[in-house]
Amino acid sequence: MGLKKKLSSFVLGAVCVSAFATSAAAAVVDVGGGKWDHDYSNGVVHSYYLHNSKVHSAAVKVGGQTYSSGWIGEGTWAKASATYSWYDSISTYYNLQ
Repeated sequence: MGLKKKLSSFVLGAVCVSAFATSAAAAVVDVGGGKWDHDYSNGVVHSYYLHNSKVHSAAVKVGGQTYSSGWIGEGTWAKASATYSWYDSISTYYNLQ
């Protein structure tokens, strides 16, 4: 899949939640010429990415498993989500072609 843009990683624990990089619940940021919405809450992590002029994708990784939107055409939201448990490491990604 070649995920080039890893901008957010989360490590969840039984007692605490540690966030690194640009991670924040309900974070929507302008990156790569598009909009990236990434969040984790209530056992669901998601990564949504929109670019109006390039083919793009979104992905989430839970533990060792990656869930991807696949390549999406310009002007359409790429969406990926998955469930996680308190012990899972989770990451969110976007990518451009």
